[in-house]
Amino acid sequence: MLGVRRSHHQFGYNAGSLAGTVSNPRRHLPSPRRGDPMRNSLSQKRIDFFIWRNVEVRGPEDCWEWRKAVNSGGYAWFNGKTLGTSNKVSRAVYQITHGDLDPEMYVLHSCDNRRCCNPLHLRQGTPLDNSRDMLLRGRHVPHRQRKVDKKTRAYIRSYTGNIKQLSRDLRLSRTTIYRIKHEKP
Repeated sequence: MLGVRRSHHQFGYNAGSLAGTVSNPRRHLPSPRRGDPMRNSLSQKRIDFFIWRNVEVRGPEDCWEWRKAVNSGGYAWFNGKTLGTSNKVSRAVYQITHGDLDPEMYVLHSCDNRRCCNPLHLRQGTPLDNSRDMLLRGRHVPHRQRKVDKKTRAYIRSYTGNIKQLSRDLRLSRTTIYRIKHEKP
């Protein structure tokens, strides 16, 4: 295991393991790699500082949860008002710890925790890899393949409340609910 280092302007581990007891977990936070054109820029340092300040760092194998905003999909997110750029935090953390990331590639979570920022839980993958992960872990049901049973259809037709709330409760799109309400029985 290589030693852990810390300079006056960065937190990081140098190609080593995060294993072992951590007296100061922030000491083990990743830093930008050499050769990264944004490594020494003020904006990149602001982003790095903002990200690590808002991550709840735990043990090396645990999820490091984002404490700020999430987007509509539940993923950790930082917005342009804060730093002049918008991005998923997992993508930014991956770039900080592993270097450049092709814009066509996704950052996948091995832990299935959308708020997780632990670099050990993040890996690069294609959109196809992402789809396979979702299917293997049971996180995705294709909309067109989902069947709405007769009992649920009857409930939707008789429902008089807020369609948006019904959509959330039944995990169906508002369009699907509208079509069921207006189809001939």
